[in-house]
Amino acid sequence: MENEDREITREELYRLVWAKPGVVLAEEFGISDVGLAKICKRLRVPRPPRGYWRMLEVGRRITVPRLPPLRKNEPERAYIAPQRPRPDPRPKDPFMVERIRQESLPVNQIEVPTDLRRAHTLVRQARPLLQGGQADSYGRMYPRWSGGVDRKCLNLSVSTQTLPRALRIMSALLIALEARGFKIEINERKTQCLINGERVAFYLWEKVKRRNREPSDGPRKGPWGFDNWVFDPTGELMFVIDDYWIAKKNWRDRKNKLLEDQLNDIVVGMFAAGEAIRLRNLERQEEERRQLEAERQRQELERRRRAEEERRNELDTMAALWVKSRNLRLFLDECQSSLSASAEVPSDDSRTRWLRWASAYADSVDPLKSGKLFKIIQTYG
Repeated sequence: MENEDREITREELYRLVWAKPGVVLAEEFGISDVGLAKICKRLRVPRPPRGYWRMLEVGRRITVPRLPPLRKNEPERAYIAPQRPRPDPRPKDPFMVERIRQESLPVNQIEVPTDLRRAHTLVRQARPLLQGGQADSYGRMYPRWSGGVDRKCLNLSVSTQTLPRALRIMSALLIALEARGFKIEINERKTQCLINGERVAFYLWEKVKRRNREPSDGPRKGPWGFDNWVFDPTGELMFVIDDYWIAKKNWRDRKNKLLEDQLNDIVVGMFAAGEAIRLRNLERQEEERRQLEAERQRQELERRRRAEEERRNELDTMAALWVKSRNLRLFLDECQSSLSASAEVPSDDSRTRWLRWASAYADSVDPLKSGKLFKIIQTYG
């Protein structure tokens, strides 16, 4: 049945890849054509060359290569786990959906204050650190790297001129998030908001413009081409959710709408990001579970393959020993006939003792008499 976990042998896969196009077969397995190609490579199953199906349509006869024999310690089957569809990134939690709806109400409009007299605690802590910090090559301020103070500073990357505005925006946003029941943390230089059990990292930074260095900009600091440019802060701010996989992750100043007027949209984006991260983590956990299950299945297949190989080797060994014991008995019969014909052999003679020893050895070699056959049968699972 399509899109179900299944086990497939080399012979079955060989027949299938030459019976239908790889894209069609991969879709039936619920995997990509690249994944199908990797399985074929692992099992050493030859695949049709490019243009093979088109050549069949026009009536050309093409020789199908044989399935190469299985080498020692090579897998003879594979376990195929189809890919599961990605979860819908839109929030499904009714509580989160209602929170998002609430943000569109005028009564919940976030207002940015005109000063920092009632600023958020983290904003008050960040202000002196950034004002007393250093400017990077882009003209953006950062705290001095001493005493680890940077680890407890908000993730802001703006110029001195834009810093007061950035702090007011950040203060209004942090206060609004905490008023909605979320917690703000600073961990390892990252500013994070704990939403629905997930940490959403974010930062605020200022855009810069690049221009060629002029004599009035001062001498170059080194021989690198980077020093040919000068970066000027623009005063345009951008709020960014620091997660590569989030669909909507940044908001910036626009001509008709400044960042101050987009804070409710940012809060909605934070809600959605928290939900997306939660779903992604669930998907990752499910993928890890599937990988562990696939690995367990692979190990089980390998265990069964080795057990089967051991049984075959034991059977070959017993057959060889049985032939050996039979030849020994035939030889001992001829020995006894020869010795009896030459002279009467006393019961305590060395020849008699040797024949008894040789017969006992032949019995010990014979798996039917030594008990080896019954021991192997008892261990057969």
